Amino acid sequence: MSNLILSNLSKSFGGRSLFQGVSLKLSPGQRIALVGANGTGKSTLLRIIAGEERPDTGKVSLQPPDTGVGYSSQEFETTDLERPLLGWVLESLPSWAAFWEQWSSSGHSRPVMENLAHEQTLLEYKLGYNPEHRAKAVLHGLGFREHQWDQPVQVLSGGWRERAKLARVLFQGTDVLLLDEPTNHLDLEGVLWLESFLSAFSGILVFVAHERVFLDRVCNQVLRLGGKKPVHRLGNLTDFLQWKEEQDAFALKQQDKLEQEIRHKKHYVDRFRYKADKARQAQSRLKQIAQLEEEKRSLELGESPKTLSFAWPEPKRSNQTVLSVHDLHFAFEQGEQLWSGLEFTVFRGQKIGLAGPNGCGKTTLLKLVHRELKPQSGRISMGSLVQPGYFSQHVNEHLDPRAKVLQEVRRLCPESLKEEEYRSVLGLFMLGEPTWERPVADLSGGEKNRLMLASLFLSRANFLILDEPTNHLDLESRQALSLALQQFSGTILMVAHDRNLLQEVAEEVWVLGRHGIDAQVHGIEAYVQSLMTHNQDEPGQEESKASKRNLVKDRKRQEAEYRNQLYRDVKPKKERYLALEKELEELMARQEDLETQLAEPSTYDDSRWVEQANKEYAAVLSRNEAILADLEQLEEEIADLDPKKLLADSLK
Repeated sequence: MSNLILSNLSKSFGGRSLFQGVSLKLSPGQRIALVGANGTGKSTLLRIIAGEERPDTGKVSLQPPDTGVGYSSQEFETTDLERPLLGWVLESLPSWAAFWEQWSSSGHSRPVMENLAHEQTLLEYKLGYNPEHRAKAVLHGLGFREHQWDQPVQVLSGGWRERAKLARVLFQGTDVLLLDEPTNHLDLEGVLWLESFLSAFSGILVFVAHERVFLDRVCNQVLRLGGKKPVHRLGNLTDFLQWKEEQDAFALKQQDKLEQEIRHKKHYVDRFRYKADKARQAQSRLKQIAQLEEEKRSLELGESPKTLSFAWPEPKRSNQTVLSVHDLHFAFEQGEQLWSGLEFTVFRGQKIGLAGPNGCGKTTLLKLVHRELKPQSGRISMGSLVQPGYFSQHVNEHLDPRAKVLQEVRRLCPESLKEEEYRSVLGLFMLGEPTWERPVADLSGGEKNRLMLASLFLSRANFLILDEPTNHLDLESRQALSLALQQFSGTILMVAHDRNLLQEVAEEVWVLGRHGIDAQVHGIEAYVQSLMTHNQDEPGQEESKASKRNLVKDRKRQEAEYRNQLYRDVKPKKERYLALEKELEELMARQEDLETQLAEPSTYDDSRWVEQANKEYAAVLSRNEAILADLEQLEEEIADLDPKKLLADSLK
């Protein structure tokens, strides 16, 4: 049995202590999550355990010393990038081909055969009978398609290369597995697969992650860094947070009791310290007060690390129809069509989580909506009063690495603002003055994420288009973002694998597939359950599964009927609304033109023209008012046909 032993580890950086006195003994089956705010040393501790960094004090021991450790921090070598993906993953293991070559050339002498049989048993115990099959299963679970297996690693994007590293480490089947934010580059399906894989992992797992649901389902121990001292507890994250809340409440209560006792003893000392017959008792009370104050200090919770906390500015009111997509087709070069005639409408105030299997085009759809990509055919239109704000999961593609932080936030927010506003908002997103003159390239992943969020904050958008906005954010920052998005009064269309964010923010989940969008009225939990049910193949339950499939088919048929009816009811109203909006824009342009001409003194040289212009101006104003009244009426009628409400009511 393998053991991982951490003995009194400590580490400082730049004169600041990251952690002190970390001591643990871990055995197979123990899965420990490292938690704490950014900058508390979680990733540093992983590197120390992996042997890639040295502690200031203490040591890491493995029993036995040849215990295998899997860690994916290494950079790709040129030869790695040239290797086909599947071959590169398989190369992390002893070569079975070499083993069988040794077997066939052994001469079959008894001692040699006994040694080879022992080696075969060990390999099969660790890797199973077919390593290639296992490698393919891991790659498939992490979202790689079969056509990618023979492609060189270098054709993969940065995020997919990180998935490849993760696949290689998981496939190795080591005794100790060290993972640093393994869910960052995965979509929801990949996260669910990884969650299942790690929950069944029989070795020792030490990992850093920031998705609360993932942490709860994978870890059975928690080590919190960043307080006055490391805190180790058995149980999952929710158990730890509940215990921490109880401990903090108890500590505050004890501090109050001690403060009362200290005040009482001080009162005695103040009264009697100068009386000869009471001086000895007063001196005794002073010693007791010193002891009580020391005890009170030991109960202090310590200074809480600074965490993200903000609220979105109140956005301007958008059109009732925020986004309309009609007959949309898209395919990458030499690729198959993602969708056949995609159709949907987003109304003001909707908060939608976009889900779907790997490769269905969730990120691509957001890029099309934001005009980063152009469709082959079809129409994407936004209301005239819609102000979109886009957050890309690939923040490095949108940031200038050479620019200074303050310079970059000005570039990202073309609207002219006061210098104080830029600086204030950067501070709000925990990018204080020391970061303002730093190159963007020097920022951490979390800092780059917060820089993009700061620019989104300054954009005053009323339609947020978000692609994995929680990547690289710690637990506290994710919770702050979730709360801010809950309170946001505008419209949201987002892709996220953070189930806690989706549960708290997304009021409906749209599942994107080849044939369109399926609205999940019951939210992310129902969608996750459907994925887990689909992935499980329990024998002996065919009849029950058939019944479930029939129920799902019936529900989808009902949903399709109601969506079709809704489309028939809403379509003419939307068309009328869009036509009136277009007419209003033309009339307002004409109104501005007339106002400009009537303001010119030379205009009044032609009295007949002035008379006609004034009549036209009055008619334009009157028509504008009528259109605005019609638009308001149509908005109310469309709102009464809220698709989410109608569909939910129909299925009760």
